[in-house]
Amino acid sequence: MVWIVIFRDFLITGLRSYAEYKDEPIVTSRGAQARPSGVCRDLLYPDPFCGSEYPFSVCRLGGWIDALMHRQVLFGMMLLVTLSTVGTGIAYLFDNRKFLRALYESIKPAR
Repeated sequence: MVWIVIFRDFLITGLRSYAEYKDEPIVTSRGAQARPSGVCRDLLYPDPFCGSEYPFSVCRLGGWIDALMHRQVLFGMMLLVTLSTVGTGIAYLFDNRKFLRALYESIKPAR
């Protein structure tokens, strides 16, 4: 699952960087911008409004954290992040197919 997320991020970041270099517009959907990786960040990093070094999840979820840390729940959340990552990656490629087609034509060997 992690490799899928990393691959998608490198692929999309590479395409965005190349498009920026070529001064081409790139379409980014709201879904791709709001991927569940933000949720993962909130589960791991300290919440400045909590008054401690505990992550957002511990400060705001209290007793629920034990239920969320159950093995099957964690697997389900990881699966959700992975599916969302794949889905937004496919949508990103589909939305930018004109740019990708032009990129392919520019690197395709001449016949």
